Amino acid sequence: MKRSEPARGPTVAAPVLLIASGPAVRAIQTALGTKVALTVTDDVVRARALAATGGFLAILGVQPLAGGMREAVAIDPGSDAKLIADAVSSAIERSQDTNREDPIAALPYEEYIELVRYATTRRYLIALLERHGGSVTDAARGASMKRESLHRLMRRHHLIADDFRDP
Repeated sequence: MKRSEPARGPTVAAPVLLIASGPAVRAIQTALGTKVALTVTDDVVRARALAATGGFLAILGVQPLAGGMREAVAIDPGSDAKLIADAVSSAIERSQDTNREDPIAALPYEEYIELVRYATTRRYLIALLERHGGSVTDAARGASMKRESLHRLMRRHHLIADDFRDP
């Protein structure tokens, strides 16, 4: 009789945001191998926007870029590969709570995607309108879209440009 092995889930590369540039990226990619899926940027503002999506198990940064984000784990690309891998592993472990089930798993995929799309679009529109002081024309230009399309999105998301204008 053949002994069955314990069931294992699929092996998926952990999504990790890396704030680095140039040779540091290559050194870190080499140290981590295929166990992580790196999204790389050297722009802290873009890193903050990416981190806000909540799609990363860990955020890493090389100095001085790591200092721009308090949630980023600072790593030295010149370190031993094992030290880098250990830092990433511990950051991922801290971010995961294995004692509770994520409630989004109970949703059908299409419903989840629609909720995420709505929430993300609304958040983007709010940031866009705030940045442009409620000017739909300027916001549309900044988003590289037609003004009519922006108005349509604003109606769908129950947003009024006047709410974003300075008094």
